[in-house]
Amino acid sequence: MRFNAGIADTGLLFAATALLPIYAFGSGGVQPAHALFAIFALTVSAKYGIANKPWIFLVLCLFTYAFFREGAYILGGGNPKYLINVAYLGFNFLLVSSVYQYVLRNGLATISSGLILSVLIVVATILTQGINLTAGGEGAVRSVGTFNNPNQLGYFSVCLLSLTYLCYLTSSINYRTALIGFCISIALSIISLSKAAIIANFLLLIVVLIPRNVSFSHIVLWGGVVISCGYILLQAFLSGAMDDLIVLDRLMNMGGESDSSLKSRGYFAVLGESEAEVIFGLGSEKIIGIVGHEVHSTFGSIFNVYGIIGILLSLAVFTLWSFSIWRAFGLTALVCLIGPAMLYGITHNGIRFSIFWILLASSAAMAARKGPQRKHEISQN
Repeated sequence: MRFNAGIADTGLLFAATALLPIYAFGSGGVQPAHALFAIFALTVSAKYGIANKPWIFLVLCLFTYAFFREGAYILGGGNPKYLINVAYLGFNFLLVSSVYQYVLRNGLATISSGLILSVLIVVATILTQGINLTAGGEGAVRSVGTFNNPNQLGYFSVCLLSLTYLCYLTSSINYRTALIGFCISIALSIISLSKAAIIANFLLLIVVLIPRNVSFSHIVLWGGVVISCGYILLQAFLSGAMDDLIVLDRLMNMGGESDSSLKSRGYFAVLGESEAEVIFGLGSEKIIGIVGHEVHSTFGSIFNVYGIIGILLSLAVFTLWSFSIWRAFGLTALVCLIGPAMLYGITHNGIRFSIFWILLASSAAMAARKGPQRKHEISQN
């Protein structure tokens, strides 16, 4: 059955993507984008079913396992409010399936247009709030834009970098538009003062900036500009002209901060617990009791909450995703599309944010569009 995008589906996906940065309610609750994504996902799923891909099935398995694991804790007297984490996994399962099906058949135009509007919203808000990059000291105020906290703004910048690269890689946008997107991603990470976002973005900056399908003279010109900019920044740093920048202060003193260690982020919560809990996980409520907050790590959170079973399922999802990107686009694309979110996920739990699942689903769909099985997949879904 061939999928033809209706006006309603396109409008919902565009509006939801544009509203990704709008946090009208408290963190952990349903935001405007979530509501629109839910309607979009339910509509597409009701019309065309669940996408027939192994990695999507594994996301379903992770959701199902999480439901039964948290359910077991609740039956044992646990607090039912922690089922919200399971509900979010279920929501993301429907989201990746529906976005995958839409992008597979219609490309990235709707998502790229929505992203452009979302960026305009964030940038306009930050400019209205004002930016201060040199107010040093412990009392320095970190920008949040339209989000609830600066780390959410930082993660948005990380996923924006990869999504911009995906749009450029698949010729959905030209290099000039992509260059603007890359610069905004870097700027947002700096403004957020999120160490994880800054490091993830800057480590991939040179790679994503490399222009594709251009002449040797253009590559030489590009290399000269990059070297010149790097030299200017190095001289500014050595001369002390950048000493007052908050971002440098945070990065230089990162090793001495108490909240930067793996232990403080909850990596080792499961150590010392029973073998059964290592295998099946501690559950969300017990993690909060031990650490005092959620585990600030993508894979660390899954392992501690859902144990060996949960981490194996999630690793299988990410492995299949990675392989599809590598096979379709090569190693450079694999690093640029997956690297930033994975680097950020070392010190933050990135799977709670819808923009990550949009990145996963849309990149996997565009990889499938390149493959020889595209016509077969379209006829089967």
